[in-house]
Amino acid sequence: MFAQDTTKWSWLQEYIPTIIVNSAGGICPFQADGLLQGLPFYFRERGGSASLRIGEKDGSPFGEGVIYSASVDSDGVNSDELFVALMLTLVPMLKPAPFLWRFDAKKINYVGNDWEYTVSDTEKEDVLGWGQTAAEGLANASSPSVYLESHGCTPEMQKQIWLDMEVNPKAKNSDTRVWPEVTPIFEVKP
Repeated sequence: MFAQDTTKWSWLQEYIPTIIVNSAGGICPFQADGLLQGLPFYFRERGGSASLRIGEKDGSPFGEGVIYSASVDSDGVNSDELFVALMLTLVPMLKPAPFLWRFDAKKINYVGNDWEYTVSDTEKEDVLGWGQTAAEGLANASSPSVYLESHGCTPEMQKQIWLDMEVNPKAKNSDTRVWPEVTPIFEVKP
């Protein structure tokens, strides 16, 4: 990301003993990566939201391999000091990350205004939902979206669309994330 001397951040180990920062910087977004408890981490702050994601050992902290995550609202990061303050907040908040489950469904084709649509009998599309289990992912996927509601698609309309899509309740993917043998304790020193 940014070529840096990794020893620049070694002082941070006084507060987060198991951290190694490989790179950190930027304005919009501010990003950092490295290792925490020997696991790859990715920090990002943009648009008033800061997140910290931890990937599996020898894996990427960017995709479906994220095993721990935390996020908070922020006022933006434009300095190293604010990055450190957010890391000190986020590290103790890390919890097992939800998994992105995929479910087969009939494809919806929107044909006009007012959420008019047709349902394809031949085309399929993925419906996505976050959760620790496939059942939680399905529940998340079927929950009414506040975003869609704010654009005129009422919860009742969303429920009908869901029924018309005939979503297969059996997930088409599985959670193959690799978890550490010993659950890490993410903590900071005062």
